[in-house]
Amino acid sequence: GFLDQHVHILGGNDFHGPNHRTFGMRFRNPVENGVTTLVTVLGSEHDDRTLHGMIRRAQDFDRLGLTTYAYTGSFELGAPTLTGSVYGDIVMVEKILGLKIAIAAPTGSHPTYHELARPCGQAHRAGQNTGKAGVIHVHIGRGPDQLDSLFELIERSGIPIDKFVVTHVNQSAPNTLEPAIRFARQGGTIDVTVRFTKPAIVK
Repeated sequence: GFLDQHVHILGGNDFHGPNHRTFGMRFRNPVENGVTTLVTVLGSEHDDRTLHGMIRRAQDFDRLGLTTYAYTGSFELGAPTLTGSVYGDIVMVEKILGLKIAIAAPTGSHPTYHELARPCGQAHRAGQNTGKAGVIHVHIGRGPDQLDSLFELIERSGIPIDKFVVTHVNQSAPNTLEPAIRFARQGGTIDVTVRFTKPAIVK
């Protein structure tokens, strides 16, 4: 089957308002689309959709026959972790492969370089210490800074570019596509979201 590397198993799309809020997935949803392995993430709301609930739901899917993994972190930096740190989550929780962060998001936490570097450095170190991928999964929003903070992070921190996966690169197309292509040519991985409607892509 397919591997889907960005799944909101508990639902998502909170910042578009209650009419756009999606509910938690059922086992049949990925299976009917040929997905047998998925990586689940939290969205912009981590108060009632928690890492604990997400991991619990992923375990249910495992028991039914899917293979699931997860990222710690969420749309906002400083979100609660399972163990008290990004490093601890990746090292101690087998299912967690890496970290999710968000940049260039008007409704995000607008992290500085140091605020980004600390958790990303923990994810990279945890990956090295455990042999896991240590992926840093980056939500790119519709803000005007696009991938600027990510390029700065890679240049100043020394974290290898191949540890980063940038998702939603087409949600502000064509504005985000040019830096995303440049990022990919330098060795990073980009993820195109397939369900954006035309008004969300073209202003």
